[in-house]
Amino acid sequence: MTNDSTKKLVTISHDGIQVLRFFAISWVVGFHFFSRWSHLFPYGQIVDNMFFDVGWLGVNLFFIISGYVIGLSLQKTVKFRVFAKKRILRLLPSLFIILPLIYVVNQVIAESPFKEISTIPNLIISLFLIPPSAANLLLDLHLNWITLVLWSLKVEVIFYLLISLIYFSLAKKRTFEILVSVSILSTFALVANRLDFSFGPMDFFYRTVIALGWNHLSWFLVGLALQRYAWNSVANRIKIFSLILFSHIPLLIEGQSLDVLMCGLTMSILTAITIVWARVLPKHWRPLVVLGNSSYEMYLLHQNIGVTISLKLSSGINATSSSSLIIVLLSIASSFLLSHYIFRIILIIRRRFVWKE
Repeated sequence: MTNDSTKKLVTISHDGIQVLRFFAISWVVGFHFFSRWSHLFPYGQIVDNMFFDVGWLGVNLFFIISGYVIGLSLQKTVKFRVFAKKRILRLLPSLFIILPLIYVVNQVIAESPFKEISTIPNLIISLFLIPPSAANLLLDLHLNWITLVLWSLKVEVIFYLLISLIYFSLAKKRTFEILVSVSILSTFALVANRLDFSFGPMDFFYRTVIALGWNHLSWFLVGLALQRYAWNSVANRIKIFSLILFSHIPLLIEGQSLDVLMCGLTMSILTAITIVWARVLPKHWRPLVVLGNSSYEMYLLHQNIGVTISLKLSSGINATSSSSLIIVLLSIASSFLLSHYIFRIILIIRRRFVWKE
């Protein structure tokens, strides 16, 4: 994945990346509390939802970050098993700590809106990131993720598998170009389906694209491009911004409004600038850097646990609009604190089991 325009290899210790992660998770949290589930709370018009309504774009921001970080990780890794073990030790320990906690909280608290999906079978498949759709197809069951945010984690894992397969087995020097080709073909399938041109093999390919999450692949490519190309070349900047524009085509196909497209475009450009220029930040940024480190854990627990506990407390005191909003804010702050300490536990686990090569 290297060429003449590739930047000098750097470590993944990057303050700007961690702040971006903090912003991404905060945006997603705001979407879930103040837009997606706002009808469950009595705070009404106290919160302006215009910003949080597009908070789901925070997931796309995570995809860009993943593309950048995985590009760096591959350059520092010579064997697939090392790469795979690092990914497993980053993903699974948090799942095995947080998902059982989600199950217990949603079983115990009657106010939980997630009680129906908090079942043992759903917990088991979620722990191992087995897509419910695949399990339902094979076993004729009615399974679901125990927390709905896992859909994006499935997309991430499939991206890891795809890029590592190409990088370690097929064409290390052509990995980026092959991924771009896959993304272009996937986007073509989306366009064909939108225009009702899907038939036979094309319809099968479209369904494969959706199942594998390749309709999001272009967002990962933005991050890969930021890692691959030096910023001091005009030609490379054009390549990066072209990929940013390309990544918005699926949103356009989905019929997203101009406001959403402009918001996504602004987010992507600011992300690119932050990755390039904000490698080391002043000390007063350190709290955001620390919270960004545990964004994955926060992503897993904030919705099912945070929303459920907030509803429990709000109903317990018959909360007014103002008091309900205070409870939600305290719940969000507590979730950040809990995710931070879970991340510290995960660090201990990783340091114990990661080998040195």
